[in-house]
Amino acid sequence: MTEYNGWTNKATWKVNMELLGDYDTELFYGRIDSIKKDNNIPPVLYISSTEKETVLDDLTKHLRNYLDCLILPMFDPFRDCNYREIAEHIYNDYYTNLERK
Repeated sequence: MTEYNGWTNKATWKVNMELLGDYDTELFYGRIDSIKKDNNIPPVLYISSTEKETVLDDLTKHLRNYLDCLILPMFDPFRDCNYREIAEHIYNDYYTNLERK
């Protein structure tokens, strides 16, 4: 597999751009807050790498479940999607938005 538009592969890029987009990405911001609360991670801008891994692991699972229920099982080309990369993208957007506030 080769990189595509800065993403791991074309499937990951397509899922992020065409199925999620900016609107659905923001739906996961609340999930990040819930994950942090459930794992007693403080609601601060900077968290430890261990806490970040906890958030990303849970967010990746949640993202995969969301997309599998939405549409992905019907589309074989998306089987190579890198859910972790999209979770990291959402996570980074979330914290970028917090920094701007």
